[in-house]
Amino acid sequence: MTRQLLHLCNFDPGSEERHKMSVKCLELFSVQGSPVLLPLQESFTTQVPPASTSSNTNRPFETPLLTIAGFLDDITIMPSLQKPRKIGIIASDGQTFHFLCKPKDDLRKDARLSDFNSVINKLLRASSESRRRQLRVLCTFGLSQIFHS
Repeated sequence: MTRQLLHLCNFDPGSEERHKMSVKCLELFSVQGSPVLLPLQESFTTQVPPASTSSNTNRPFETPLLTIAGFLDDITIMPSLQKPRKIGIIASDGQTFHFLCKPKDDLRKDARLSDFNSVINKLLRASSESRRRQLRVLCTFGLSQIFHS
């Protein structure tokens, strides 16, 4: 899967804005039911229980961890200097998540954005009104959006 993702990042898109994964990256498109964890911020952030909580009742992750079930066929080339590829990944729960595959890019900025989003999520969880409205920031590979569930 890693080789295929690198191929996805590095193929020459030419002047076309849309491509088909079934043509450009058939092996990646053919992946069904992979045991690979979906790289979402919430999948990498554990919840530490308060000292008064029993260790038997602690759930270190807010939601069940999602894995990659498959890929959408559409690849969109974003109009920027690096020409990142926007792809859709189908999670094990049936939801679709969109990711950017960025060729030859420094991912440290994305890591800082991810850290920033973690801080915002902690602040949102601390507010009773935000918890009532179930507000959180969803960050996936440099794409982030305010998500209301």
